[in-house]
Amino acid sequence: MENVNLLVVDDHQLFRKSLVSLLAIFPINLTFFEAGSGLEALDKLNSDQIDIVLLDIQMPSLNGIDCLRKIKELHPQVKVIILTQFDEPALIVHVVALGADGFLLKDTSPDELEKAIATVIQDGQYFTELVHETLALNLGKNGEQLAQLDISPREFQVANLLKDGLSTNEIANKLGLAPATISSYRKSIMHKTKSENIAELVKLLFTTGLVVK
Repeated sequence: MENVNLLVVDDHQLFRKSLVSLLAIFPINLTFFEAGSGLEALDKLNSDQIDIVLLDIQMPSLNGIDCLRKIKELHPQVKVIILTQFDEPALIVHVVALGADGFLLKDTSPDELEKAIATVIQDGQYFTELVHETLALNLGKNGEQLAQLDISPREFQVANLLKDGLSTNEIANKLGLAPATISSYRKSIMHKTKSENIAELVKLLFTTGLVVK
């Protein structure tokens, strides 16, 4: 197998370094690059010949969703495997609609991570059974519309809880955040979806598949 340049993008340095150490023992000929943010990742892609990106979602200075969008716009030949702690079905649909070539949770086994990288190198894509089932249920005629919504991972969580009828204080307690922070997320979601009220927002969320029943 020819050498493959792999970029690990995660803002937690300990996790990023540990991941590179793990990847180094795989029987795959990899050269490693690292980035601590989405902006740094784009700089690496502009300066180095990167083949595959392992991309976190929740990051400062350009989150993973926006970074994925930019990568696919500016470097469409680069393969991107999302590696995240977020498992919301709508997030899976969203990143696949944006062009992700793989989706793994951070608690995945080393064997599956190795298999995913090898499969993407050979076949171009790797998706688990969870992803296939999620896409079969949710990625239909609304996939293109969903891809246009610029919603952050935390906003995905808040949107799902709004759909369940939780109040600002209840969402804040559930996510361990201040009520003012939840109000800010709620306002941002309303603005991004151009919704006039919560009823209109929830209708749109279901229509696009941003949240699922």
